[in-house]
Amino acid sequence: MSDIEFSLIAIATVLALGYTRLIEAIYAELIAERGTGYWVSSLWFWNRLLAGLILFWVNRYGLTTSLANEFTRFMFAFIPVTLWYVQVLALTSRHPRKVPDWRGQYFRMRRAFCVIGIISGVVTAVGAWIFALDIRPELFLLSSLIFALGLVSKNAILHGGMVIAQSLFLVGAVLRALGT
Repeated sequence: MSDIEFSLIAIATVLALGYTRLIEAIYAELIAERGTGYWVSSLWFWNRLLAGLILFWVNRYGLTTSLANEFTRFMFAFIPVTLWYVQVLALTSRHPRKVPDWRGQYFRMRRAFCVIGIISGVVTAVGAWIFALDIRPELFLLSSLIFALGLVSKNAILHGGMVIAQSLFLVGAVLRALGT
């Protein structure tokens, strides 16, 4: 196996663990009693699913076009994936079918979720600058700023705006990657 294949196995394993948690949470929220779901957390679940796909795609093609055996480059590929997984852990519950109120669950874990989002955006921006990647680092800093607003505010409308803004950011990233 090549260094690239080993790197992708490590990244795919972390992503698979996160996907398992997200899919369980989506299912639990779908079958939850009426009135216990929360649209913000639901949209974050789908947002994080898309973010995981983007992380795998970027690493799959980013590692093959670069020197994958450089430890620093591997770390800047692996750290965002690890932060994504920790963010998924903060967003979901270990026992999603036992969550009585997804809105309460979201706001209980909001601080950890947002702190990890801030760190992830900064790390990705720094990695983009260091390795001159074909992504716009300032957009990841903007993402960090959006998470910082969520960190300091418990306003439900603001958190709804956050997830919509982050979702538009991800859709834009996908469209840019597809060349449209």
